[in-house]
Amino acid sequence: PPLLFSTMASAAASLPLQQYAPQAASLFNNMKTPASIIAGAMIPLGLMSPLPMVNPDGKPEHRLETLVRRSNLAVAVAALLSGFISVVFATVAVNQLTENVPKPAESVW
Repeated sequence: PPLLFSTMASAAASLPLQQYAPQAASLFNNMKTPASIIAGAMIPLGLMSPLPMVNPDGKPEHRLETLVRRSNLAVAVAALLSGFISVVFATVAVNQLTENVPKPAESVW
């Protein structure tokens, strides 16, 4: 309905503009800490510990078991790189918010 939209638009336009850079930096720091912890845990869990042999008695593995064993390293590396990327982007965002004065906004979101 046009009346509801115009009421919401006028309410949004009446919000005061403020500086939300510290709150935005805090949000990015909240992403950086868990991502760095998970990335640090992925090194010993995914890269340094191979999957145990399912059939140590010499029987051949099922094709699904072989696929899981081979894809374990690829999944671990992808998870590690994902954690690193999120830490780097969050760090860059916090540095940009700290070094530059962003324009005032209606909210931190």
